Amino acid sequence: AKFFGTLLLNKKAPGFDAAQKNANTMKAWMHDNFVKKEEAEDLTWIAYAFVGLVGAAKDNPAVVAAVVVGVAVAERALELDENFEHGMNHILLGAYHARTAQSELDEAKVHFDAAMKINGGKFLPTQLNYASRYYCAKSDRANYEKMLNAVLAAGDPIPEARLQNLIAKRRARRYLDNKVFQE
Repeated sequence: AKFFGTLLLNKKAPGFDAAQKNANTMKAWMHDNFVKKEEAEDLTWIAYAFVGLVGAAKDNPAVVAAVVVGVAVAERALELDENFEHGMNHILLGAYHARTAQSELDEAKVHFDAAMKINGGKFLPTQLNYASRYYCAKSDRANYEKMLNAVLAAGDPIPEARLQNLIAKRRARRYLDNKVFQE
């Protein structure tokens, strides 16, 4: 996904490789080249590919270093259409900012709360990530369990997001059953 996302970015605007020099050059390039609300969709999934790869290859320094590219892409997609896919970019950025206990937890909370406001708590990956990223990093077991139990009790709140919600429910059950929470 990252490979094809890179191809798409290069096709839409020249200079992507040079823009990856640092976070500031990446943000400036994104701002200069992506200005239409409808571009948020492609940018969201490209950001998801870049940031998601870090979870799969966190022992690879080159992959971890490229997370700034994914974050810049997600931030631009968020600026273009905050509501896309039930606030997906807020969820992505919230998870990013809560990646460790020493991270920007206040910033993570802002993003998770914004996503909850956008989707009304009906897009269950929001609560799943809020619990597993933010509350876990804060060592707040009570809110961690409360949010995961809310995911399990949610029913079918958004039929068009049924698959994502079902996956969130399965993960919530697994997290609660396996005592994933670490204090």
